[in-house]
Amino acid sequence: MSASNCHSCENIYFNTPERLVLEGYRYWVVGFATTQRPDLASMKKLYCDYLPADQVQPALTALTGFISALGVCATCPLKTFQVGSGHLCRDEAMVLALIAALQHGDDEATEMSLASLSCTDRCTEVALAAHALASILKDANHILLPIPTSAIQNILMISRESRQMKGGNFVPASPTLH
Repeated sequence: MSASNCHSCENIYFNTPERLVLEGYRYWVVGFATTQRPDLASMKKLYCDYLPADQVQPALTALTGFISALGVCATCPLKTFQVGSGHLCRDEAMVLALIAALQHGDDEATEMSLASLSCTDRCTEVALAAHALASILKDANHILLPIPTSAIQNILMISRESRQMKGGNFVPASPTLH
């Protein structure tokens, strides 16, 4: 993993359900990028702060299973911002969109999010792992806001446009970890 660049959305406020997914994902990815291991203690503290004690370990297991499936199945190394950042990059937005779509039964948004995160051959593996996390959070009454397919399409379009070459050089938007 190394520093990389990605289009971001500035000044985003995250609700608790989104924060549980996003910050948990960030603790894992940033931990691997900086120390070669996930920051499990911070992940556990985050989940202990918002989930009933009996749901913390199942949620952490589901989160790590989801992130592990993403790591194996990703179409390229996934990007993230630092823990606590108010920014949101494309990959983080697609992770949130996937969990939200699964919680709300939005098959079209699920498929679109999966296709942006994983190779076609491994989408089922990622979907099953994501579904476990989505279900546990939903059972704990931490339901992410729905993200409509039009918003997902817009995020993907902006991401593609930000990767366009300008004058033969890539023009970065914001630094992320990768």
